[in-house]
Amino acid sequence: MTDMSRRWDDEPLREVRRQIQGYAGHGPSSRDKLRDKVIQLRETNDERYRELLTEPSFLEDLAILVDNEGIDFEIVMASLGYIVWDRWCLWQPTIETLQTLRKEKSVFENFKKLAYRIKDISRLPDVDKWDGPKY
Repeated sequence: MTDMSRRWDDEPLREVRRQIQGYAGHGPSSRDKLRDKVIQLRETNDERYRELLTEPSFLEDLAILVDNEGIDFEIVMASLGYIVWDRWCLWQPTIETLQTLRKEKSVFENFKKLAYRIKDISRLPDVDKWDGPKY
């Protein structure tokens, strides 16, 4: 978990999160703004597309580690719990669009599973009640 926390806080991923925030903005519409920008970058094969995907890829890796008992779920809950749900809410429309475009439902499926596990335990608001990114 120490390595995962370091990766989350290191400059490369912080810079990606700044870019995401710049594209998404604030409020509930941020999820659609992010989706539109990511898909536009994908369509033009812009390198920023792959850079932006480092965030959900990180969260996918974290989820896989939890599933395979490489990291204790309770530690993830204490360290990144709300953040995982918040980022799922932001990324959900983008990920669902990528799943459709790639014709592959497994795209970031572990991230989704971890987010919903955290949401259910923490009693966080449903996706449709999410009011914009907090992190």
